[in-house]
Amino acid sequence: MTETPSLRDRIDSAIRPAMLIGLQDAELHDEPGRERIGEWADSITAWVLAVVQPALDRLSAELDTITAVARTNAAAHRAAVEECERLRAEITAAQPSSEPDTDPLVILWDRTVIHPGHTGDDTIVCCLTDDGQPVALILDPEHREALGLQLVDPEGE
Repeated sequence: MTETPSLRDRIDSAIRPAMLIGLQDAELHDEPGRERIGEWADSITAWVLAVVQPALDRLSAELDTITAVARTNAAAHRAAVEECERLRAEITAAQPSSEPDTDPLVILWDRTVIHPGHTGDDTIVCCLTDDGQPVALILDPEHREALGLQLVDPEGE
């Protein structure tokens, strides 16, 4: 297994050949010239590394945090998914059938009417189902009058 080159080595290997080609015709001779070119490439590499390394460190720390959170929450996630599936099954079971219920809901008036506080407010007629569940029949002023007329004069005379 080969060792992954360091970031510095990777930047150096990416920049150095281009810089050397760029300096190929420069008047830098012998050993002092090679030293100067090496120093120049080293300084460019150091500059790039100084720019890139903080971002890489930050990203690495963020990745470590995300990984830790993912590991910590994996069990909770599985439990949440199972709970969602259970609730989905309950909702599906509670859905009314696709066939409409043709039987009307039978309600009985419990002899209570809540009259509106103001002229334009709704009237509430309190009722109960056969099994004792409360039901409210809410009538706006127009429907209250129409129902009243029907109750007082069924023939509409």
